[in-house]
Amino acid sequence: MSMDKPLAVLIAEDAESDAQLIVRMLEKAGYALTYEQVETPSQMRRALEKQPWDIVISDFSMPEMDGYATLKLLQETKQDIPFIVVSGTMGEETAVAMMKAGAHDYVMKDKLARLVPAVERELIQAEERRERKRAEKQIQLNHTATLNLLQDLGKENEARKKSENALRESEVKLKQAQRVAKVGSWVWHVMSNHIEWSDEMYHIFGIQKENFCGDLTEVIKRAIHPDDLASFEVANQSAVQEHKLISLEYRVIWPDATIHVVWSEIGEVTLDEAGNSATISGIVQDISERKRTEESLLLQSTALNAAANAIMITNIDGAIEWTNPAYSTLTGYSTQEVIGKNPRELVKSSKHDQAFYKHMWDTILEGKIWFNTLINRRKDGSLYTEEQTITPLKNPDGIISHFIAIKQDVTERIKWEEEIQSRNKELSELYKLSRLLAESEDLEDVIAVVVRQAVESIHITFACIALISDGKLVSQAIYPVRNMELDFSVSNSQSISALPVLKGILEKNEPVILHASNNEISSIERTTLQLDSAQSVCLVPMKAGDLLQSSTPALGLLILGEARGNERSPFTLEKINLARNIGDQAAIAIRRMLVSEQARHRLEHITSLREIDNATSKSFDLRLSLNVILKHVCEQLNVDAADVLVVNASMQTMEFIAGRGFRTRVREHTTLRFGESLAGQAALEQRMVQIPDMASSGSVFARPELLKDDQIAAYFAVPLIIKGQVKGVLEIFHRNPLDPDEEWLDFLNTLAGQAAVAIDNNQLFYELQRSNIELGLAYDATIEGWSHALDLRDKETEGHTLRVTEMTVKLAEFFNVSNDALKQIRWGSLLHDIGKMGVPDAILLKPGPLTDDEWVVMKKHPTFAYEMISPIHYLKDALDIPYCHHEKWDGSGYPRALKGEQIPLAARIFAVVDVWDALISDRPYRKAWTKEKALEHIRSESGTHFDPHVVKLFLQEQG
Repeated sequence: MSMDKPLAVLIAEDAESDAQLIVRMLEKAGYALTYEQVETPSQMRRALEKQPWDIVISDFSMPEMDGYATLKLLQETKQDIPFIVVSGTMGEETAVAMMKAGAHDYVMKDKLARLVPAVERELIQAEERRERKRAEKQIQLNHTATLNLLQDLGKENEARKKSENALRESEVKLKQAQRVAKVGSWVWHVMSNHIEWSDEMYHIFGIQKENFCGDLTEVIKRAIHPDDLASFEVANQSAVQEHKLISLEYRVIWPDATIHVVWSEIGEVTLDEAGNSATISGIVQDISERKRTEESLLLQSTALNAAANAIMITNIDGAIEWTNPAYSTLTGYSTQEVIGKNPRELVKSSKHDQAFYKHMWDTILEGKIWFNTLINRRKDGSLYTEEQTITPLKNPDGIISHFIAIKQDVTERIKWEEEIQSRNKELSELYKLSRLLAESEDLEDVIAVVVRQAVESIHITFACIALISDGKLVSQAIYPVRNMELDFSVSNSQSISALPVLKGILEKNEPVILHASNNEISSIERTTLQLDSAQSVCLVPMKAGDLLQSSTPALGLLILGEARGNERSPFTLEKINLARNIGDQAAIAIRRMLVSEQARHRLEHITSLREIDNATSKSFDLRLSLNVILKHVCEQLNVDAADVLVVNASMQTMEFIAGRGFRTRVREHTTLRFGESLAGQAALEQRMVQIPDMASSGSVFARPELLKDDQIAAYFAVPLIIKGQVKGVLEIFHRNPLDPDEEWLDFLNTLAGQAAVAIDNNQLFYELQRSNIELGLAYDATIEGWSHALDLRDKETEGHTLRVTEMTVKLAEFFNVSNDALKQIRWGSLLHDIGKMGVPDAILLKPGPLTDDEWVVMKKHPTFAYEMISPIHYLKDALDIPYCHHEKWDGSGYPRALKGEQIPLAARIFAVVDVWDALISDRPYRKAWTKEKALEHIRSESGTHFDPHVVKLFLQEQG
């Protein structure tokens, strides 16, 4: 289109903003507009009288007139001006009615991107109509001139020949114009009911000229689609009686049974001497291709609107021309709010510099696809992270005209990835610290490593360690040493009794943040905790052993400080968690140095726990996991035997599941109730039972066979508790008295925790597996119930649905479909007639033949099935059979007239099986066919009703 092409537009619209939007879109398309906005009948009449208009664009619903009234006012002027309806509320049926009333096109306000192409198309077609009328008028003038010339016998022969040549030349031009535009003209002689056609009419109706009878009644009978006969005859009658211009759209059936859509205009009417219609002439245009294009565009638009990802289309300048509903969900902006605006005006977050956007524009203006992750802002001000792909769109000339952007909200994913990265970094730091501590040779090295690693990994100003010794807090080391203006000296000590705040922190064993502004802290504690020189400190008790046992003393305190003047957030939750872990590792390492033997055991314990973690994470075999745990229990705790009893919740008992080190197999048959024996007591009271020396304890051991056969002298029972629930009991047996220390008991509890986790993971896995199986069975039972209810309602032959279902699944296996697809095919077969739930009983159960109108309703049942099943997520892949099993290979089926492989494979398979079962089953209106007759019928319908390949495999299967 050339730029600044003049265009006179009459806009019937009561909303000023909508009218201005239409004006802007047309001006952006290159038109120099002359326009007027009207919203009442009187304004409309004055505007139509005021000047000629190129096109009329009308809202459908206005306070003082609707689309029908606006169209009627235009038609009363007898002007051939394109009329386009633009509406935000008009339904499809109303749109079709407007088109039948004479509107040339319609555009929904949420799809205004279609407006400019619609205007351009209608302007071209209007010009074509004017050209046709000028050509027809010229032909009539030529005919008149020819008659005058023939009547004037006195004129010279040369003049007559010139007139004849001019007439022939005009007729040739008219035929050429009609052929190019696929427009034919006709004249109907009303009294004789004879109709004359131009050459193009024969092409439009697919009829050979020599086979044309000329009788209008016969032509209508053969060519006009039965469903369109009524409207066609009403139009003809109106033309005869009212002598007015009438436009209509209808379908014609070619001799080869293909259906074409045409647009017709009944125009010129000549009257006889009595004032009656003598002849009526008009034009016909084949618009089948245009209709197919519109349907394709509608399908594409529907798909884009249904997409889960946000989609946005902008023009070359970046102004938004279209968005789908997912865009509104993502950004919070409605389509009406964003049309015509640049996305940066709406969602720009200021999180990216100009270079970022420049690179984006450089990429897409080169015709390349741009993909990146960026942060944007929603309408409510909240930020979100999206992955965006921008693809340039080119016009037929290869010039970029638009950009399409596809957006996906990845905020949660990015957050999850950041959490993983943070956790991995934390684990990496802890691993690094663990490695450095393992390489340390003495206490001084350990403390130096801890404070340095704390400062570098937590990103704080300083770190120091003070250890508890004989009721005093003794300073050990600080990092960094240089440039520190702190009141700190090695070996400086202070009695804990003089530090009440610190004492409470040690007793609670939780990290605590103290701020310099806290006036409740004494000067002694402020000096000890370095609070006079920092804006805040984090105090982390270093406690080695069972963290849940408050009686376990802390080894000391890790003091982390942030100097005054730093703007960074000193102690976030992530930093505190990391500090806690560093403190824990520091306590372990310090204790290792204090007691080298305990450190060696601890390393062995860690190795064992890693092996246990590795074993339990790779297998859901509970016995295998527990056997690994029991192996380490016996080796690391140096005991003779151990077993695990697992709770049977339904029986309220505990049952032997795994054991190690016993001399007999009697223990394997153990089943105990809660409270029964020492193990039952441990489970019931949720506490460890300890009998280090049975001989001197005076405790009654309930299982004398163990005393006799295994000669047990010491016994421990630890309840396996996770999430507040007892999962079982870990029992320890030794053939000599035990005198366990705190570390031994700590590790026993740790191993018990591992066993509890293993049991819990195993139970969760199998509960989830069972739930999935039960859910699948429930789906099957529900669908079979629906299927049975449908058979009962439709009075189908008993077992019809189950038979066709099994046959369909069996036949589908020949096509190598997956097991998941077979499940969906089975469900689709069971529900193949679920759409009949929407058919009234009066039609579904009617004993006699159905009327045409009743058949229209009956044929809607696949559509009903789609509407019923499509919202059900787990049945969406089973929809092919209920929706498409009445489609035919040759395209003559319903509801969508799909053809060939457009029909889903499952529906093609089911169609053969369904017809087969119906033919070989007794029905109220006929006896069952023989299998031979039914097979012959199936064979005969191959390539018309059925997919030939499916028929071939079916016949092979039937033998």
